[in-house]
Amino acid sequence: MSVAFFNRKRNSWIGKPSIYSFIKEQGQVLDGTLPDDDEYWADSPIRWVAGAQDGVFGHHMAEEEITEKGYPIIRLLVKQSSRPNELRRSALYHRLSKLQISSVIDHLLQKIVEHPSVNFDGLYQEAKWLVQNGAHRNSVKFGLALLGLFKNDEEKELILSLGRHEEFTLYAAVAIQNGTTDGNKTLFELAQQVHGWGKIHLVERLEPNNDEIKNWLLRDGCCNTVMNEYLASICARRGELHKALAVEKIDAQLMDGASDIIEALLAGGPAEDIYDYEYGAQVLADYIRLFEKQCASFKHLLTVFKIRDFLNEHQDNESLLSELGWVEQQIADTMSNCEKIIADDNWRKMILHAVATKERVQNENTVACVADNEQDYYMMACAEKLEIDI
Repeated sequence: MSVAFFNRKRNSWIGKPSIYSFIKEQGQVLDGTLPDDDEYWADSPIRWVAGAQDGVFGHHMAEEEITEKGYPIIRLLVKQSSRPNELRRSALYHRLSKLQISSVIDHLLQKIVEHPSVNFDGLYQEAKWLVQNGAHRNSVKFGLALLGLFKNDEEKELILSLGRHEEFTLYAAVAIQNGTTDGNKTLFELAQQVHGWGKIHLVERLEPNNDEIKNWLLRDGCCNTVMNEYLASICARRGELHKALAVEKIDAQLMDGASDIIEALLAGGPAEDIYDYEYGAQVLADYIRLFEKQCASFKHLLTVFKIRDFLNEHQDNESLLSELGWVEQQIADTMSNCEKIIADDNWRKMILHAVATKERVQNENTVACVADNEQDYYMMACAEKLEIDI
């Protein structure tokens, strides 16, 4: 009986679907679940969305030193790299599945690479086995991190498949960045397939080495399902927003993207914001200048309100912006142009017409206009700012 218990405990992946096969079977649309969810979250009062736990810890908590739980992993892995056997693999896997990988991963990898007895060919094979066969997320994450120590172009499909699930995007990104021939191109490919913490991790690592990437950063790079504030300053700088807006006319997609970036910069935190952005004053002024030349929407008008409100808050404390290089006359002109746009009575007429049209189309007695899509949301927000009773 004790032997049977020992084997069940050690061979903890047996009889369970590998995470890689689980993700592959879901196809292009992933729902964020994993086959080890019930086991992994059994002792937790909440379940984090995919990638959130590693994302929050990685952005807001310092990395921990290796504890007594980490050193047995190093010893087992080094031995397994030279003299692989199923019993040692089982012991290693069991320890990995129970370890909070993100808090110690860099220290672990450094110790493993520096170990005088490590066999790198065997280490690569063990990493590949963990990624392909692991049924527990921490084991798969560790395998991906190990693959990042090697040239891994042959495993690109494997890494990308796992990276599409945002629980593993961070680790896939590291493996891609460190181990593939054209890592930045692959990161860009993956960045367009994720939307939450995975997108944040990828955009943070993406190098703007061509116009396609810069254009994407300005139009689509900032928006994510966590907080746009994490990526606003990165997209503004790497996409060169100040240059993109310093022209006579821009396309609608860039106007939308600029709105998203500017609003996130103005909101402040948890990353760098408008006070850290060296082109802040110029970008706000150019956005307002372009607004009058574009086919502006309620979305853009709401951004104008937010710029006006931000500048209003600093009217009595201009020294703060002056210390950051903002020119007083530029601030005054931008403020004046915001007020001019907001005062245009056409906005009121457009809102009232849109509400009346919507009510007629609904073909039912409607007391108030309900925001049932994105454009309605922006219209309602602007109506509130303009104090229009609808």
